Amino acid sequence: MKEKAPYHHPQLRKALLKAALVELKQHGAADLSLRRIAALANVSHAAPYRHFRNKQEILAALVWDTQEAFTTALRSARESASTPAARLFAIGEAYLKFARKNPERLTLMFSEAGIAAMSSYPVEPTPEALLRYNSFGVLEDTVKECQEAGVLNAGSDSGPLSILVWSVVHGLSAIEREGFLASLGSQRGLSVEQAHAMVMQEFRTLVERGTRNS
Repeated sequence: MKEKAPYHHPQLRKALLKAALVELKQHGAADLSLRRIAALANVSHAAPYRHFRNKQEILAALVWDTQEAFTTALRSARESASTPAARLFAIGEAYLKFARKNPERLTLMFSEAGIAAMSSYPVEPTPEALLRYNSFGVLEDTVKECQEAGVLNAGSDSGPLSILVWSVVHGLSAIEREGFLASLGSQRGLSVEQAHAMVMQEFRTLVERGTRNS
């Protein structure tokens, strides 16, 4: 029988969150079990309570960690491009890449269970937290730059406009995950990557057409 890790596990929180992600994939947020998480992390049943009071708090930690990683990915993509339009599309591509790599984590972040957990265990609203966990802010800042540059309608409220852009990319990530994009590509003799490129090009064309007509 494999020996349980001691309570002074040097990276207990990290091990528990890694195990919680496996548990999330296997059982979903509604049936999350701290006992099973402890077993997966190879620690005693009491060990999770050194960091988390209940499964709601460990869900919140998963969501906040996901939000931080997601924000970092979007910000890195934004900083890699040199023009407002390029930054906007770089963010979109980073969103899709993150969704492909972390489907369960992203689904949890936008789920009723994930949002409820974040509300129950919010982070302190410090300036540092706004930088670490504000993925939507990264997008809206870029949308504002696009408005100033004439890429997007300058007369629109940046909030709803950002939601529209977010919805397009989020919807595409869901369609990819559900296999519809692969089906579309198959019908046309294309790979998923080629079908994805076509959809993103249509998105670019739509934005550019809207700019010319504004």
